[in-house]
Amino acid sequence: SDSVDLDLSQIKKTLSDSGKLLSKAAKKIRKTTGKLKNAKDGDNSDLKSLIMGNKEDLTSFLATPVQLKTTKLYPIDNYGSSMAPFYSTLSIWIGGIVLVAMLKVNISEKMKKSLRNLQNYQAYFGRYIIFLIVGLMQSTLIALGDLYYLGIQCEHPFLFVFACWFSSIVYVNIIFALAITFKHIGKAVAVLLVILQIPGSSGTYPIEMMPEFFRKLHPLMPFTYGINAMRECVAGYYGHIYLENM
Repeated sequence: SDSVDLDLSQIKKTLSDSGKLLSKAAKKIRKTTGKLKNAKDGDNSDLKSLIMGNKEDLTSFLATPVQLKTTKLYPIDNYGSSMAPFYSTLSIWIGGIVLVAMLKVNISEKMKKSLRNLQNYQAYFGRYIIFLIVGLMQSTLIALGDLYYLGIQCEHPFLFVFACWFSSIVYVNIIFALAITFKHIGKAVAVLLVILQIPGSSGTYPIEMMPEFFRKLHPLMPFTYGINAMRECVAGYYGHIYLENM
């Protein structure tokens, strides 16, 4: 009996609330009916205002139901500036491939015989110095071309040039090592690495948008760190990301 009494009390309250709502609805309907009766023949303005309400407010709401307040962190002026780190890194690597294609990577047998007690590391680094110097010249041309010919946005110009130099030293060394060790096969591997690094270095799209294969390659690719270091120079520093990538 106690539970029935409680249920009946709740039903009574619900019916009471429903009655109040119905009364309000009835008043609104009577008001609307009165306005329609008083409307002149052929005059639909009252009907439109009843149906549409404030048309301007409704249109504005449908056009922009949510208003966004955007705060830009590390803004970049244009698309070219945002893509400059990727294309600069790509150019430096391609420059290294062109070097091993145009210059001899090995010392001639005649030169080896003329040098006494020549060690392999001496032959390697002695020949690499030529590629190092030309690679630095290439990277300087690329960096200065970005800054002064293309006019990209760059918050730290000198560090951008330094990142290009350091990237050239690393890239040319990798390509030179592949070419001197595996000859033509090594040069082909250097070209293959370009194909893998373009989607695997997050140079064009965030790495989270790429297939799992490229996400696994991402931390192993030299492009990843060169691009990230240059991006810090273009848009501005965040913590120690520049130093970590270098």
